[in-house]
Amino acid sequence: MRSPHDFTLGFRLKYRKNRDLVNLTHRYPIAIDLSCPEEISAIQVTANGDNPRVCAMAQQLSTAKDAPPSDADRVAFIRHVLSGHGFKGKSVALLPPLDTILSYPLRIELGKQETLEDGIVREASNALGFPLEEAVLDYASVLPDPRGKRNVSEVLVVAIRNADMQRYTRLIQEAGGCLEILESAATAIVRMHAAGSELRAAPDVLCNIGRQRSEIVVVNEDGIVAHRNINWGTDELRRKLVDNLALEGTERDADFLIRNHGLGDTNTSDGHGDELQSHGGSLGSVSQLVTPQVAAFVHEVHSVAGYVRSRTASIAFKGVFLYGDGASIRGLAPYIQEELGIETKAVDPFQVIDVSDRCTSPVSTSNGSFALALGLALRRYAWL
Repeated sequence: MRSPHDFTLGFRLKYRKNRDLVNLTHRYPIAIDLSCPEEISAIQVTANGDNPRVCAMAQQLSTAKDAPPSDADRVAFIRHVLSGHGFKGKSVALLPPLDTILSYPLRIELGKQETLEDGIVREASNALGFPLEEAVLDYASVLPDPRGKRNVSEVLVVAIRNADMQRYTRLIQEAGGCLEILESAATAIVRMHAAGSELRAAPDVLCNIGRQRSEIVVVNEDGIVAHRNINWGTDELRRKLVDNLALEGTERDADFLIRNHGLGDTNTSDGHGDELQSHGGSLGSVSQLVTPQVAAFVHEVHSVAGYVRSRTASIAFKGVFLYGDGASIRGLAPYIQEELGIETKAVDPFQVIDVSDRCTSPVSTSNGSFALALGLALRRYAWL
C-alpha cells in the first residue's frame, strides 16, 4: 500500500520483476502536461542535494480557440522536447486531458478475507460509466471511515479506459519517448502543494484554475478528502470582457485586464481601489463584469467545502491555495477569502521549486500555468 504522504497515483506501464532483489535508483522523468487544450507544457527537474530543481521547461500556446491541438500537434511538441533543449532521457510522465482520467469516491466495506484491491474492483464495477473490463484502475487516496467504522475505507479511485491508455502510449512512442507514468491532475496538484506546504490534520483546499476547466482538491496529512473537476476557467472572464468592452486586441487585451485589474478595485490589501479603474470609463467596468463569473467559481469551492464539513462538522480549513492560470488574476485571492472566510493565497510554483540559472523560461501566460506540470515532474520513478 502507498504511503499516505506520497499520493503517487501513476498507472505504471512497466513492471520489473524481483525489484526487492536488485539495486534501484530513482530518476525524474520529463513531465508533459496535456490537461489544458490551449497550453502544452513540459518540465523536468533534477536532484539538487535533497531538493529538486527545474532544469528544463517548455510550453506551446495554441491560438486556435475552437480547435484543441491534434495528436499530430502533440507529437510534434513532445518530439521537440525529447530532442534536447535541456531535457534529458526519453522517459515521460504524462498528464492527459482532464476528461481522460476519471475519479470516483468510493466507500468500501471489506468482507472477510477480502483485500482492499478486491473491494475496489467490486465497488468500481457499479460506479464506472463503462464496462470494468475496459478500464485500468488505481487509487489516489485511502482514508479511514470518518464515523470510525472498522473495515470501512473511503477510497478515491481513478480510472482510465484501456483504449485511452493505449492511445497515449502510442503517442509518446511516436514522439520517440517511453511512457513511464500516466497520472491524474488531482495527485499532481497535491504533490506540487506538498513541495511547498506541510500537510496537517486541518485540510487545505487546492484550486488549480485552468483556462477552460479547473480542479478543486481538499487534502490533509492523511489523504485526499474530496476532489471535483469543474467546467470553469479563466476564458470565462476573457469572453465576458471581449463581449462587453470595445477591445481592439480582443483576447490579448482581455488577458491584460484580468491580470492587471481583475477584481482589484473591490479587493485590495491596502484598502485603496485600483487607480485606473477608479477613474471610471471602460476600465471601471472590469470588476463589475468579471465578478459574477468569479462568483460561479466561488460557489463551486463553497459546495466542495460544504460537502467536507457535512461529513466532519467540527472541521476547520487551514487555507485555500490558488494554482494554475487563475493564480495571476488580480484580486481573486482576497475576493475568495472574503466570500468563504478562509485564508486564501495565490501560489507561484517557481517560488516553491528552484529554477536552474541555465534553464530558459518560455514565454508564458503565467507562472501558475506550470503548476500541474511541475507537480507531475516531481514524481520520481524506479529504474534499474
